[in-house]
Amino acid sequence: MAQDLDGRQVGVAAHQLIAEVLRQGDRGLDLEQLFRAVGQSSLVRERVGSYRMAARQRLATAIAVYLRLFAPGVEWTFTACEVQIPGARLDLVFEREDGAIRADEIKSGQLSALEQTALEAQLQRQLAGGREHYGPRFLGVRAILLWAPSKSWLARADGSREPLHLSGIEDGSNVNE
Repeated sequence: MAQDLDGRQVGVAAHQLIAEVLRQGDRGLDLEQLFRAVGQSSLVRERVGSYRMAARQRLATAIAVYLRLFAPGVEWTFTACEVQIPGARLDLVFEREDGAIRADEIKSGQLSALEQTALEAQLQRQLAGGREHYGPRFLGVRAILLWAPSKSWLARADGSREPLHLSGIEDGSNVNE
């Protein structure tokens, strides 16, 4: 039985649970719903004792932060999780009523300098692949750093970037476009 928590495992489990919540049309969960969803995750169920508590805590925190600060507004419809595009994979993909497409790249743990460099390269592959796969409808990728939400940014399809404006923090509006 696997006990150690690998950041990639936490990330994939978080993507899947966030996707499940969004598929149901929810943009938030109360604590009971959150803990029920987390408790059903194989990441949690496959661990025992303090390892299970650690998995539950990391997963619940990741999902709660995403849903509280980064859940797209109602104008965005969740379409898919872990989408393979040319040269990369997109964690979460959303479509707006006008056909525009945007993706979220979610990082649930703190990144080392090497991992930050790898994230930059990953985003370049995602932007290129998104433009190729979706064409001009592709707006870009939100790089969401759950461990440091205020450092998250939107990487636009044209290569420009801007910080995300966190919902409920600054002016109550939702995050960029």
